[in-house]
Amino acid sequence: MRKGHICTNLVSFVAWIAFVIVASFPLFGAPEQERQVITMTATPGRVIQDWEGTALLFQDDPTPIRFFLDARLQPGDERFDWHRILSAYRVSVMLDNKFMNPEDILLAKEVRIIHYPLWVYCVVEVTPRAGRWSPGYYIVGGGFDRSWLLRNDLPDVNLCGDLKEIRVVCRPKQSGDDELLRMRFAVLRWATVEQLLPGDPRRALQAIEQLLKAFPGDCYAHAYAGKILEDQRRYEEAIPHYEQLCKAIEACYPQDPPYWLVIQWPNTVAPNEKFRALRFDYWLGKRGPQEIHGYLRHEMRAMRAFLPFLKSPYLLKLNDVKDPTALALRLKDEQEPLSRHLRYGVGINILEWLHDYDGKGAPPQDVLEALVANLNHHLWGPCLYDKERFANVKLRGATKELLEKWPPKQPDPEAQLRLNRMLLEDAWPTIVQAR
Repeated sequence: MRKGHICTNLVSFVAWIAFVIVASFPLFGAPEQERQVITMTATPGRVIQDWEGTALLFQDDPTPIRFFLDARLQPGDERFDWHRILSAYRVSVMLDNKFMNPEDILLAKEVRIIHYPLWVYCVVEVTPRAGRWSPGYYIVGGGFDRSWLLRNDLPDVNLCGDLKEIRVVCRPKQSGDDELLRMRFAVLRWATVEQLLPGDPRRALQAIEQLLKAFPGDCYAHAYAGKILEDQRRYEEAIPHYEQLCKAIEACYPQDPPYWLVIQWPNTVAPNEKFRALRFDYWLGKRGPQEIHGYLRHEMRAMRAFLPFLKSPYLLKLNDVKDPTALALRLKDEQEPLSRHLRYGVGINILEWLHDYDGKGAPPQDVLEALVANLNHHLWGPCLYDKERFANVKLRGATKELLEKWPPKQPDPEAQLRLNRMLLEDAWPTIVQAR
């Protein structure tokens, strides 16, 4: 009896353990998969700031408030429906400590999958439905509706980064200084890259023209005009803007000759009242009269040195590209060593265009101009030749002869251009016109 009782208890115990194990699984026995969590960075966009650093909106100005969301993805993460995931990002807007009705806010989102490297990127723009901001004190914040993501069986999203709300004062324009701030912000918006939003040099130059018309001699306008034209290698047009800016800084110190700003020890020339009146004491990481003035003089010297070579016959022109479609397809090839090297520096927006290009139709004019400009950047650079890049390229006799004499004893930019142009012609004879 006792033995039978023990056996009965043992069987009951085993059955109970089996029940617990089975019950720990979902109804159909398949283990529940762990929900994926993706970390995104949220960054507030730029806003107008007054001279004391207070963030501003001007009444009746439709300039949007921006947030940037991005996440570095792991291979396979691009399979998710990112438009649906990012639709769960909610924005709250408070005006004078009272939440605004969501119906009064327009929310625009632009979602892109970037392939170099692999990440997802979203621009969130907040504007009032009425088309203009009302005066008051705004606090704008955002976050993901995680319960909505869960209900729709989508990955969870953790936010990190600079999550502070955007706090901004909206008021009517009160003086010419406010108009100067607004117009300078318009220049900044188009002249520079913000996150992955590309600049637009054409619109930036238009904004600069309007700024100079309203405020002749404005340092900010001359600085960005010079920078845009320099980046486009339009040196003859860029130099006068930098010269104008240098003269404005030198005029702040009339008691000393212009070279005084250069020969003094760094950071020993203090900003005086006249310099502060320029409202231009910080630019491209340079602060104060000496650093800005020294940077401008250095850039002008470099541009003047390169001016003679801008007319070199060895630089590529648009009509030197015999087959624009073939050029784009070659640069699209990530496996070929020379193509991979020549893609470097082309810019992420052009890389994305190349990624999606299927060879149907010639590249748009602006894309072709960007590709040719980037190739010229490489022609200016170090010798393109190395054994891996040119392993399967048959070089002409003249190219071999130049390579045997390379590098020269003295720097010779023209010879460097010629050699790189000949190497490119040998590598892509059906694409690049031979001279």
